[in-house]
Amino acid sequence: MTPYILTGDLVPPDVGKDLETTRDFLALLPDPTEKLAPATARQHGDDTLYLWSCHGIVRALATVLSQPWEVMDGWFLRRGNQHAWLYLEVDNDHRSQFILDAYPVAAVGGPLLVDVRPYGSPWQDAYIERHMAFTRAVREKFDEEGHQALRLYKKGVG
Repeated sequence: MTPYILTGDLVPPDVGKDLETTRDFLALLPDPTEKLAPATARQHGDDTLYLWSCHGIVRALATVLSQPWEVMDGWFLRRGNQHAWLYLEVDNDHRSQFILDAYPVAAVGGPLLVDVRPYGSPWQDAYIERHMAFTRAVREKFDEEGHQALRLYKKGVG
């Protein structure tokens, strides 16, 4: 079955292409268990996992996608669950609004392309924009992680 969002002309072809590019981008990044994955190191028993962050990944993706996706930082579902995603408004009348959740952490599957038009979308309140007051060191970490992801992507598609 084809999800309704992909039927008709609800998703412009360029937006669908950006979803495919996002899938390709993520497929070229090393798994979190490999030391090539940067940024957030977390202890898991005796092992160290090197995890990608959604914040770094979306910053890199925004530079390679065909549409002018806006990087958004905020919360997912409730305050306290920090998250980052990409937002696109295809027209100025709020008739076509999309969120590209490139890295839905702790979920199998994804990336997700979500229709967030004001009428009829159950997703519109799931992503809560907040202008996060990241320290300079944290912003630099996200930027460096994004640069690293971008280098790996370009190396893989090059």
